[in-house]
Amino acid sequence: MFLPVLISSVIPGLPRLNWKQVARGVTLLALPFILWDFWATAQGHWAFSETQTLGWKIGNLPFEEVLFFFTAPLGCWYLLEAIHTYARQRILTFPSWLPLVFACATASGSIYFFELQYTFVVTFLTTCILLLWWWKNRLQPTIEIANITLWYFFTGFCLFFIFNSLLTGLEIVTYGVTHSTGLRIGTIPIEDFFYNFLLLTGILLVDASMRQLRRTNSAEK
Repeated sequence: MFLPVLISSVIPGLPRLNWKQVARGVTLLALPFILWDFWATAQGHWAFSETQTLGWKIGNLPFEEVLFFFTAPLGCWYLLEAIHTYARQRILTFPSWLPLVFACATASGSIYFFELQYTFVVTFLTTCILLLWWWKNRLQPTIEIANITLWYFFTGFCLFFIFNSLLTGLEIVTYGVTHSTGLRIGTIPIEDFFYNFLLLTGILLVDASMRQLRRTNSAEK
C-alpha cells in the first residue's frame, strides 16, 4: 500500500501528501492501536496464521500486523486527500439527536455483550465517540456533515470489506469464539466493522486537527 501512495503522490496532477505531517499523524494514530493489538492478541480476541505470515514477530504480533497500522492509515489519508481534491464540497444537515440514537444502540450492545471482551470494547469506544459528537452539538437543532466525510467513510468501508474479506476468508486472521458474538457479514465479524469505524474516525480527527493547525499557521504569517 505504501508504494502506490508514494508513486501517486509524486505524479503531476495527482494529490500530494505533506509527508512530514502525515508521518507524524500516522505514528500518533498507530501507537494506541498497536498497544490495543498487543493486549487483544494476548487475550485471545484474535490470532494470526503462522503459515501465511513471514514468521517475524514484534512481541506477540506478526511483523505484517504492526506494518498494517502504518500502511492502512497512510492509504486512508491519501484517500481522504484525494476526496478533498476532487469532490465538490457540500454541507448536509441532520437532526442533532441522531448521534444520540446511535449511541444508545451501541451502548445497549456493550451492556448486553459485556462478557465478550472484543464486542464490549469496540461498542463501548464507538458509544464514547458518538456521545462526544452529540454533546458537542446538543444545543444546535441540526448537525452539519460535509459530503466529503460521507464519501470518505463510504469508500473506506468498501475497501475494508474487500481486504478484510480476504484476510478472514483465507483465515490469515481468526477470532476467539469466547470474545465476540460470532455474528458475521460474509466472512467478517460484525465487531470488525466497529473497529474499522474507530480507525477511520481516528484518521479523520487527526487530519482535521492538522488542517486546522495549517490554517492557523497560515493566518499568523
